[in-house]
Amino acid sequence: MLRTCDIYWAAGFLEGEGSFLVSLSNGNRGTHGTKLKSYRVCAGQNELEPLQSLHRLFGGAISFTKPCEKRPHGFYQWT
Repeated sequence: MLRTCDIYWAAGFLEGEGSFLVSLSNGNRGTHGTKLKSYRVCAGQNELEPLQSLHRLFGGAISFTKPCEKRPHGFYQWT
């Protein structure tokens, strides 16, 4: 069960560090002729712990992007 303080923390964290995406399909239509939609929430961080908290609260997946010239430390992403 989600606690109110967890929801407040997640809302604040995602507002500052997250992305909220809505995609409409080009050709596929739903049963009533409307374009199909998909929703995605994600957040990226250098630190793993906040993303683990999101994962515990909402599920999803955490991935790691290897270091490169632009990001010498790599980063974690929760989706």
